[in-house]
Amino acid sequence: MKRALFIFIATVMIYSSCKKIDMLTNFYMDYTSSIIIDPIQDPISNIEIWTYSINDSLSELCQANSTNKESIKHILLNRFSADIKSPDTMSFNFAHSINIYINSKGMEQKKIAWTDEIQIVGLQTLNFNVSDDDIKDYINNDFVLVCQLSVNEKTSNQVELCFDYTYLVTSNLN
Repeated sequence: MKRALFIFIATVMIYSSCKKIDMLTNFYMDYTSSIIIDPIQDPISNIEIWTYSINDSLSELCQANSTNKESIKHILLNRFSADIKSPDTMSFNFAHSINIYINSKGMEQKKIAWTDEIQIVGLQTLNFNVSDDDIKDYINNDFVLVCQLSVNEKTSNQVELCFDYTYLVTSNLN
């Protein structure tokens, strides 16, 4: 009898937790952005990029995933990478490190992606470490991503960088 009662209680608990999980949805927001960096003459350059708001596309993505912006629980940066698009012969040898910060009016700037010392010679693609901080409050406002580039050497050419990044959104279903 105790065994049957245990199995019944375990089944009820499993079924009810599955219902809770089923009420959440995860979806991704993918972005690509390019910048051109002028020849670098200073040992440390701070370059501010990407002043934009994604609220419109966020609303559309929420609607396509049977939810809305008000139901969002968390937004995390899931992936961040950079590629050198031109010149073709350029690599990240000139860079010591790259940090990406998110900033929004009235909020403290927060580091969300970074590369530690870049020690591998000849890299044309960098995969960044990403923070596991919830950035929902930043994304729901107008925000700025700031790229802080620390260099080892000067460059004589313009460098075109392409950044690819993905946000993971967790939300309640409507």
